[in-house]
Amino acid sequence: MNAVEVRNLSRSFDGRDILSDVSFTVGHGEIFGYLGPNGAGKTTTIRILLGLLAPGAGDVRVLGRDLAADDDARARVGVLFENNAGFSAGTLPPTTMHGRGWGCSSRTTAFPTG
Repeated sequence: MNAVEVRNLSRSFDGRDILSDVSFTVGHGEIFGYLGPNGAGKTTTIRILLGLLAPGAGDVRVLGRDLAADDDARARVGVLFENNAGFSAGTLPPTTMHGRGWGCSSRTTAFPTG
């Protein structure tokens, strides 16, 4: 089972296709970069993965669970934006992230770097 599975994802706004038949998988422990030019649909894809936007067509699964049909699965998906909310490097206290919900018991502490 993959950590993330996106199959044939499509979405349009006002008759304009933003995503057209996008498919990819992300394996457990894999680092995945989702790159493209402005307007390519990256933000739309992320919004769908977070459950903030419904797909027009296609299937999105996280750890085998269908995000469109599973409220609990959507509640377990989170995001950490790259924006540092106005803090400069070195001024943030260590950030502690806990894996929870999916049976993760490990704890990782990340320190800001400059």
